[in-house]
Amino acid sequence: MKKLLIACGLLLVIAVLLGAQVRPPATDPFAAARKALNLGQYEQVASLLANSNDPRAIALRARIDIDHGRYAEAEKLLAPAAASAPGSDAALELGRLQLYIGKRTEGNRTLERLISASPQNTAADLVRLGEAERALGQFQQANADFRQANSLSPDDVGANLGWGELFAEKYNRSDAAKSFQAALKIDPDNALVLNNLAWVLAESGDSTASQLAERAYRQAPFNANVVDTYGWALVQNGQTAKGVELLRAEIAAGPADGLADARAAFLALALVDAGRPTEAVAEALTALAGHLTDYRRAVTNYADELRARTK
Repeated sequence: MKKLLIACGLLLVIAVLLGAQVRPPATDPFAAARKALNLGQYEQVASLLANSNDPRAIALRARIDIDHGRYAEAEKLLAPAAASAPGSDAALELGRLQLYIGKRTEGNRTLERLISASPQNTAADLVRLGEAERALGQFQQANADFRQANSLSPDDVGANLGWGELFAEKYNRSDAAKSFQAALKIDPDNALVLNNLAWVLAESGDSTASQLAERAYRQAPFNANVVDTYGWALVQNGQTAKGVELLRAEIAAGPADGLADARAAFLALALVDAGRPTEAVAEALTALAGHLTDYRRAVTNYADELRARTK
């Protein structure tokens, strides 16, 4: 009898273990939503998060508004969540948005409150802190937090990505590339990682940049930043005509993300590289005209005349 009970017990343990092995892992809606956001699949993000009041969900939903230039709507969505959870992802997104739209006092206050309130227990906590410190220009502390996050969780994509972006911002392209490459080993199809690595390598003159940028573009053809990187990488790799065409198309699409002038500048530089300086001046003047109160029409007309000369 005793042997029978032991045998039954062993069978039960084996059954439990086998059940645990074949049971599919629980889907993380936040990870899925972040991936959809990087791919520019905004409807999927909204569907995954529905009406969740979790600050992480609110931060991701706000990014949809931010990516479409709806800054007031994003701020309205984020503010209550940041007030009730000052150390959360929603607070981080709000603080960065406030800085971006010129509300520096409010943005600094939001991010400083986040640094005081945020827990420091996990890699995700430290990445959040690092991102807030980077936004405030506290680069040494940000570097320390990203390093600690990476030490706690070397396979955390966010830790490697954030650290790489910090290095890139400080023009340390070598370490930025290393961080992005580490993130890419963990998640080979991450469009954001592919995009950032491609950008850093393109700036360094690495010919593999256009291949990485193309992979990112295949993953996220609706992400405006990915399109920009691919176009610029093509230009840097000598495929100027294709790069110019892509950049022109993206400008014509007019994504409302506040980067229109930057796109015009990159297009102008690409046209110079292509030996088409007259068109480059026309693009630069068109971008400038949008900011003029006086002589806007004259500058716009002259830009149009320059374009006409090239036809």
